[in-house]
Amino acid sequence: MNIVDLARVLVNGRRGDDMDARPFEPECSRWIAALKQKRRSWRTIDCYERDLRDVERTLTAVIGRRCTTNDLLILDQARVNEIVAAWREKPVSIPTILRRFAAVRGLARFLEGEAGVSCRGLLTATLPMIVRSPRQPFPPETMEALNAATNAAAQQSCSWVELRNLAIFLTQASAGLTTAEVVSIDRGHILSQGGLIIVSSTHLRPRVVSVSSTANELIRSYLAHVPFDLAAHDPLFVTVGGDRLKPRTVQVAFRRWGAALGVPVLYGPMCLRHSFARALAESGERPEVVARALGVGVTSVIRYFDNEG
Repeated sequence: MNIVDLARVLVNGRRGDDMDARPFEPECSRWIAALKQKRRSWRTIDCYERDLRDVERTLTAVIGRRCTTNDLLILDQARVNEIVAAWREKPVSIPTILRRFAAVRGLARFLEGEAGVSCRGLLTATLPMIVRSPRQPFPPETMEALNAATNAAAQQSCSWVELRNLAIFLTQASAGLTTAEVVSIDRGHILSQGGLIIVSSTHLRPRVVSVSSTANELIRSYLAHVPFDLAAHDPLFVTVGGDRLKPRTVQVAFRRWGAALGVPVLYGPMCLRHSFARALAESGERPEVVARALGVGVTSVIRYFDNEG
């Protein structure tokens, strides 16, 4: 057993002999081999295998016999609905259901491309939708807690990691950046003019944003204490190992910070962006101005002007 297989055993608690028992064989093994050629990680491949096993078990129960790859070819909307209903009874969450179907649809697309067969029923079936609750702006008392924390940071000794986190939070709060945008900022994106930041690595519209004087001071304080010499092309906000932060790291840091201040767990760092947008709307700015500040279209900001929202 090689080191990769050993790692998979340690993570999944399965013996190497069991890992070869894949569903929908031999087509599944050919798909997995193709994924390995594309250098997909073993973690991703292992997740695909797990999800395909879940699909195979449920489809077998639904049709009343051991299913095969041929059963994937004749899946239709009615059968997909039965599989979804069986999972929902357990219950299985909608995101998990969608992930499982993403795996089996990946295999179906491979079969269409390799064997020229049609999996139209599976690939075009309507799946359940995730109903997301709109993120709400922070209540005033929460924003006061953030401001108080930043003031305390300016008055006492904080670690560079604490300064980094507060700088990130206040940058999001004062410029309306997404979490992905704030971690994508490079050191060279900080303009010499105070408080201006270039946002270029984004799925939204690139733009130059202005942060508050307090946020700017926190960024400067963080840069003065971070134990790395950050060049212009280096990430602005780094991990303890000097690498670029990931959005998930910011989310976890925000949850911990919020827990210490008593912020309800339902609030995440993206709520800072929504608080920024709502504040602009309530200050009398036009929708076009709010949209430009957020890097989105005008229709995306109408909710901030709805007094009921």
